[in-house]
Amino acid sequence: MGRRRAAADGTGCLIGLHQWNAQCEAFPSPAREECRHQIQFMTDHDSSYDAWLRDAGFNQYLLDLQSSTAAEDIAVLDVLQLWENGVDFSVVNRDGRRMSRAEVQQHLAAKSRSR
Repeated sequence: MGRRRAAADGTGCLIGLHQWNAQCEAFPSPAREECRHQIQFMTDHDSSYDAWLRDAGFNQYLLDLQSSTAAEDIAVLDVLQLWENGVDFSVVNRDGRRMSRAEVQQHLAAKSRSR
């Protein structure tokens, strides 16, 4: 996640959060050993992962949602939910013009009604 984040018109801009589970035992050797090494690295650097998410604007609610959602499930958030929880980014329309939050809300409501 870079400093300047943008989403295209909000229609398909969703993010999914869940716990991480590499399932290393499903891999053949040597990929299994590399997977175990990656898990150890992630465990050792868990606080830096949280810091990375916080730097992107994720608040405690989103961090808790990520850590409490099982790896086989997914918590899906749209642009409005991300904004409500402090994630900062711009939404642009198909012409590249920045959309206001009200425009995004109207756009998503219209999309929802057309389904």
